[in-house]
Amino acid sequence: MNILIVLSFISLVLVGLALLSFLYSVRSGDQDHAERLSLLPLETDEPPEKKE
Repeated sequence: MNILIVLSFISLVLVGLALLSFLYSVRSGDQDHAERLSLLPLETDEPPEKKE
């Protein structure tokens, strides 16, 4: 039964760390340009210039 208490404590610590890292990511603005970057591979390339 003691292992349940230890595992519960460890899982709560991990959830807290995940929540803190998520909040840090949101506040620092890491995900502001995620939509633009996800569409970047879909853009067409400019045609090559013709050599004369």
